[in-house]
Amino acid sequence: MSLLSITVPFHSDETAFSFCSRLAAANGVTNVKDFCWYLGLNHVKIAVGNPEETGKLMQLAGVGDLAGRLLTKDGLFYNVNGQRLSKKSVMRSRLRYCAHCLEEDLQTEGVRREARGYGRLTWCVCFLRTCAEHQTLLRLADQNELTGSHDVARMIAAELPNMSSSTFPAVSRTNFEDFIEDAVWGRRTSHGWIDEFPLYVVGRLSELVGAALTFGKVYHVEDHPEADWLKAAQVGFDVLKSGQRSFEEFLVSMHGDFWNKKTHTGGRALYGRLYERLAHETSDRAFDPIRKVMYDVTLDTLPIGPGDEMFGRVTERRIHSVHSAAQEYRIHPKTLRKLLQNANVILGSDTLTDERTLLPKDEMLALVDRIRGNLSAQHAAEHIGVSRTAFKVLVRDGHIQNSVGSDQAGMYALYRPSDLDAFVAKALSHATCAFNQSAALTSFSETIKRANWPAAGLSDTRLS
Repeated sequence: MSLLSITVPFHSDETAFSFCSRLAAANGVTNVKDFCWYLGLNHVKIAVGNPEETGKLMQLAGVGDLAGRLLTKDGLFYNVNGQRLSKKSVMRSRLRYCAHCLEEDLQTEGVRREARGYGRLTWCVCFLRTCAEHQTLLRLADQNELTGSHDVARMIAAELPNMSSSTFPAVSRTNFEDFIEDAVWGRRTSHGWIDEFPLYVVGRLSELVGAALTFGKVYHVEDHPEADWLKAAQVGFDVLKSGQRSFEEFLVSMHGDFWNKKTHTGGRALYGRLYERLAHETSDRAFDPIRKVMYDVTLDTLPIGPGDEMFGRVTERRIHSVHSAAQEYRIHPKTLRKLLQNANVILGSDTLTDERTLLPKDEMLALVDRIRGNLSAQHAAEHIGVSRTAFKVLVRDGHIQNSVGSDQAGMYALYRPSDLDAFVAKALSHATCAFNQSAALTSFSETIKRANWPAAGLSDTRLS
C-alpha cells in the first residue's frame, strides 16, 4: 500500500476521525466522505473507531501507532483506553471546542490552513466542560448542514466567524474533570466504592447528585448553563468519592419533605430527578447497585411498604408508622401511640403525625403482639377465677404483670392468657394435696382473714 504524498501530523490528543478529515482538507478534497471513497476506505467505520479500517488509514498516512486515541463505538457505548462511556456522554456529531486551542492551531506553519485546526479526544466527552490548558469553557457549535458528518476540518472552518465574535470567560478546572480526563487517557485514579462502576456511571451520577444539592431535587436541565453544571458535577463527585456511606447520607438528607410536609413517600417525591432518571429514563443495569442502595436506604428509614413503588412494586416492609401499623394490625392508632409512648421507642418526636411516628417493623410487631388477643383486668380476673379486688392485689404485689411489662399510662392494662395460666400453674405447684369439697378445708380468703394478713382483700378463689 502506497503512502499519501500529502499528510498532516497526527497529534497526541487528536481523534482518528479528526485526523481523517484533516487529511482530506490537506489534499484539497471537498469533503471527508469523498476522500475516503477515493482511497477505498469506509468513512462510517472510521468515524465509529473501527480498529481495522482506522488501521488502513494510518498505514496510508504513515502513522504506526494510535497511542490510545481511538474512540470505538460498541452498540450504545464507546470504549476508550479501557473505560466505558455511554452514547449520551459522548458528542461527536457537533463540534465542541476551545477557541484558544483552535486559534493556536491556526498559527501552525507548514500545513494548509484548512487542515491546521484539529479535534481533541477530550472535546468529545460531555463530562469535560473546560479546557485544562486555557481554563475556559468549551463551546458547542450550532447545528448546521455539517452536523453528523464527522468532517472536523470543515466544522472548524464553519465555526471560525463565531469564534472571532465571541467572548470566553475564564473558569476553574475541577477535580471531577481531572478524574474524568485521566480515566479517558487510561490513568483512572482509585476512589474506593466508585471504582466498581463504569466511568459514565460515575460521571452521570456525579451530575445527578450535584444537581439535587445545587438546583434542588426537581429542576429543568435547560434552565442551567454549562457553568452551573460544571459546579454541580464537582459537588456530586465530592459526595461519591467519599464512599457509599456518604452517598447514603446524601439520600437521607433528601427526606426533609417527608418530615416537614404531608408529601407522599414515593421515589419521585423523595429524590426528584435522580429517581426519575434511574426509574423511568434508563434501564441500564450498570446503575442497579445505585438503585439497590437507594431502595435499602429508603426502606430502612421510612415507612415504605407493600403497595408503594420504589424501582418497582415494593413487597416488604422494614419500618412501620403508626398509620401503617394500625392498618395492617387493625388496632386503633391512639392505642398504638400510647403503646409506643409507654415503651419509649418512638423514633423522633412524639408530636409527629401518625404517618411520621415510626418504629422498625420487628419492634412494632413485638409491641403489638403484647396486646393482640390479651385480656382486660376484668376478664383476666375471670380467667383465673378471682375477684377484681383480688386480682388488683396480685398485680400490685408483682405476682402478675401486664402484657407490656411496664407502665401503661393513658391506656387500659392488658394481660396475656399465657401469663395468667403460668401464674395459676405456679400457684398449683405449691399445693400439698388435691382440693376436696368434703374435706372441710378452710378457703384461701377465710384463712387470710383469720391470720389478719394485709392482703385481706382477696376473696374466694379456686385455689382454696
